[in-house]
Amino acid sequence: MSRVHPLHQSTRLITTLRSFQPKFTPDEFKAKALPLHVMLTHTPPSILKEGLIEEDGTEEKSPPVAESATSDIGLVGSLTLIPSSFSTGSYGWKGSKRVTVELQAGEVGPDGTREKVQVMLSYVCSVHESVLIAQSIF
Repeated sequence: MSRVHPLHQSTRLITTLRSFQPKFTPDEFKAKALPLHVMLTHTPPSILKEGLIEEDGTEEKSPPVAESATSDIGLVGSLTLIPSSFSTGSYGWKGSKRVTVELQAGEVGPDGTREKVQVMLSYVCSVHESVLIAQSIF
């Protein structure tokens, strides 16, 4: 069993990363990508609805069309992530928004409202390939 010297392993990795070609430049990505939308809710997602999957794992019928986000009684807020390029040279989506979250187990005031807190949502979602390329440029 032969062993490769650690210096040679890292040299191979650097050579592999430098030879890796991204699918898009940051400008091409921003021109082609659509915004992503994030919904923040107290309502847990439904993973499996009874009656849709047979015991052998096959679908009984097509799953129902997703309900509108406006019908979600636990909806806290939504956020739109915009295609962007980052200072590291990578690209992806980013966005931020401040939302008010009502504490469900909090005290109820005399006017019937619950305690609330302000929450800052910040998302930076990098395309994996673009991160590899950004890291390979020394």
